[in-house]
Amino acid sequence: CALCNKQYPMQEPDVVPLVSDIVLIGGGHAHVHVIKMFGMEPIRSMLQKHGIRATLIAKDIMTPYSGMLPGFVAGHYTFDEIHLDLGKLCSFAGFRLIHASAVKIDHDIDGGGLVYCDDGRPPVRYDACSIDIGSSPSGLAVGWEEESDARVRNCIDNGGNV
Repeated sequence: CALCNKQYPMQEPDVVPLVSDIVLIGGGHAHVHVIKMFGMEPIRSMLQKHGIRATLIAKDIMTPYSGMLPGFVAGHYTFDEIHLDLGKLCSFAGFRLIHASAVKIDHDIDGGGLVYCDDGRPPVRYDACSIDIGSSPSGLAVGWEEESDARVRNCIDNGGNV
């Protein structure tokens, strides 16, 4: 100790080497639930004990809960109330968060592979990978998605009036 000149042996923390990587691509509802569960006991301790690192790759940090969109449009909820902060959730669960879009996935025939992101970082290695990027409606005619999106945005901007 610097104050009393006593020598205390340096204790090394029990460091478990990383032996496996689980990568989740996208912040969809299923992945939100998985991240939450991975942050709770006994799963969190099991992952640490066995050297398993968990990573989320997501292009959006604030992800909307689509089930609350009607209440948002009706003015019952604010923007913040219908969005989940993936940064906070990942911090709680001990996840590594990569704020980028996955653009390519390579899979090794013997297992595992690499996820390439759009931000130029080196590829992210995985032993197990899950994709849950949410959904986007597919229109029957060209331009339907843009028209539908514009109607929802207009409705939101005008307090629920189309």
